[in-house]
Amino acid sequence: MIFNNSDFNSLRDLFCNAVTKVFGDSMAFLDFLENEKYSTKYDCYLDYNGENYIINRETGEYINWYKLDHIGRCINISTDGIMNIPKWIEDFLVEFKESEEEQCGK
Repeated sequence: MIFNNSDFNSLRDLFCNAVTKVFGDSMAFLDFLENEKYSTKYDCYLDYNGENYIINRETGEYINWYKLDHIGRCINISTDGIMNIPKWIEDFLVEFKESEEEQCGK
């Protein structure tokens, strides 16, 4: 299933809150993306003036938003269900961030 801001009015807030919780702040998140600190388990497509994606290559799940520095603007996510969207977003970001640690440990 794919969800976007029209499905959940607070989806942007959920994403922004999860980014802050997992990375500390949005600048640390952007640095992580721009410095390609993530593992090859993920594909990231970044466009300062367009669509941005974080894709888990193993599951096909993704988070997508418009304009790199407008975190959560026009956000879309893919998940198997709507059981607990806030937890899904946070778990996705935690796994994404921890992929750096796994890669560095190899």
